[in-house]
Amino acid sequence: MRADATHAAILKDVAAFSKIKRYRGMLPTRLVMYQDQIKIDELLEAGFIERLNVSMPCGSEHTLLKLTDAGSEAVKVLDRPDADSPAKQELVSQEPEACRVLENLNEEQMDILNDVFHYSKIKRFGGMMHYDELSIYDVKNVNILFARGFVIRVKADLGSGKKRKGLILSEKGLYYLGVSY
Repeated sequence: MRADATHAAILKDVAAFSKIKRYRGMLPTRLVMYQDQIKIDELLEAGFIERLNVSMPCGSEHTLLKLTDAGSEAVKVLDRPDADSPAKQELVSQEPEACRVLENLNEEQMDILNDVFHYSKIKRFGGMMHYDELSIYDVKNVNILFARGFVIRVKADLGSGKKRKGLILSEKGLYYLGVSY
């Protein structure tokens, strides 16, 4: 298998969950539903990850992804700071198609992306930029960013009947701003 940037991103996502006790070191497949399923299947066939089906006493079933030993080694290679690694050079040299195509954002669209990022850092806003704060921007620019996949619309139910609506940045938006989590 020839690894590309998507394979590396999936491996890093699964590795990030390996330290979370709540998930027992496994990534729920519902959290990778926007990733390319063909790429996930290629990683499964190559033996870098494994798919686990877990049944709970209440009757619910969950499908989880877990790194194998070979997958852990691959993540270590990807995280190595040396630039001499051929696998890392291959992954770094591939620029996502989205950023090649979408270099034509106007100034207001860039302002919206930056503001959504900064509002998501403010605790009282609950990690999102509320629609009330978007009133100063042209609705057309917000819709363009949503249609192109830079922002995600979020509706949060607080349990007491209260709901919050707003925007968060997608992975594409974070990558475009040069921010990584």
